[in-house]
Amino acid sequence: MHPYLPSTSPDEQPPPWSAAEAQHRDPLRRAVRRVQRTFLAVNAPPLAVAVLLFPSTGIPSVRVAGHLTIGLAWGILQCGLLVASAYWYERTCARTCDPLVSSLTYDTPGSGSGTTRARHFSDRRGW
Repeated sequence: MHPYLPSTSPDEQPPPWSAAEAQHRDPLRRAVRRVQRTFLAVNAPPLAVAVLLFPSTGIPSVRVAGHLTIGLAWGILQCGLLVASAYWYERTCARTCDPLVSSLTYDTPGSGSGTTRARHFSDRRGW
């Protein structure tokens, strides 16, 4: 996880953040979880159907057209779905989560007069 998102382990001490900083982090946590849940909800059902249904039946070997079987067509469609949802996931994270991470890194509440707490790796010269 991102270093600004603390672990939820009961053994660890809570971070010494103020309430304002914790409220500033909540939108990021909600955005990340929403995107992750959507990605899982899109990709898990087709995978579950393939894993649970296809090994126990003869359905995957039924020919659709020529040498194309249902199992092969399902696999191709599932790969296409995974690639499309990974593209969507990356685009959505860049649009919703990255600005929130930047605001945490550079505009952290209580950090004084606009000082930065951390530098992003892309800020280095010569990369």
